[in-house]
Amino acid sequence: GYKLDAATNAGLPDWTITLKDSTGATVGTTTTSATGFYQFCNLMPGTYSLSETVKPGYQAGTSPGTVTLICNQDLTNQNFVNTKLLCISGYKLDGCTQAGLPDWTITLKDSSGATVGTTTTSATGFYQFCNLVPGTYTLSETLKAGYQAGAAPGTVTLTTENAQNRNFTNTKLLCISGYKLDAATNAGLPDWTITLKDSSGATVGTTTTSATGFY
Repeated sequence: GYKLDAATNAGLPDWTITLKDSTGATVGTTTTSATGFYQFCNLMPGTYSLSETVKPGYQAGTSPGTVTLICNQDLTNQNFVNTKLLCISGYKLDGCTQAGLPDWTITLKDSSGATVGTTTTSATGFYQFCNLVPGTYTLSETLKAGYQAGAAPGTVTLTTENAQNRNFTNTKLLCISGYKLDAATNAGLPDWTITLKDSSGATVGTTTTSATGFY
């Protein structure tokens, strides 16, 4: 039979396949070829079991299990099919500086809305989720105070390759401040109304100066 990748149906080389007889004794082991092919020959009719050694980064899938050889009949296409586990990764970035932002919580959910995992960004803003089966996932972040929600990856579909650079970009919110002063004494003047407008002329907000003239 063959050792196959579930997503691509390509043969997987160098996987160990083990054959045991009905007593559980090992008849032989072999490794799959460049095309994923394996074969055991010179067998007596009877019942056997086939198993594989699952490699890291793959999920166990369908396997032949128990097979029965009868007289004058070879058994072919006794295939093992495994799913390659994948990763989703990216960065949490500052919208102004593009610097990585550490200690932000990133959440991954599957297509049913169930949480697959949560992680926090590293010192460089990097995050990663691994050991994922192909499918559709959604990424979200826990927004920190003092930042505006920005660009986010949203939905990510894994097929045969890892999904990289699924970045979140947020803008740090800033302040404008100052004082209302008396020109002669330089003392702060309280209870004056200060208005802030954006570049379009729309009013962003109004405030009144404090007892020290601060706004």
